[in-house]
Amino acid sequence: MSPHAAAATKTDSSRTAYAIAPGVFLAGIGGGMVFSILPIIGLQAGLAPVLIGLILAGNRITRVLFNPWVG
Repeated sequence: MSPHAAAATKTDSSRTAYAIAPGVFLAGIGGGMVFSILPIIGLQAGLAPVLIGLILAGNRITRVLFNPWVG
């Protein structure tokens, strides 16, 4: 690989990372808010505690299963 091609690949990778980073950051904040607020709001909305637990557990189970592939 020529030095020019390597520099272009690095630039493309950096652009991709900078494009994806804000979405990942906001998703992390949103996930953190949901995990702290859902139990309270869910109970007020009439959701069963078991259903709230399944919603929260489903998120974590999905992450455990798919994180090895997506990083």
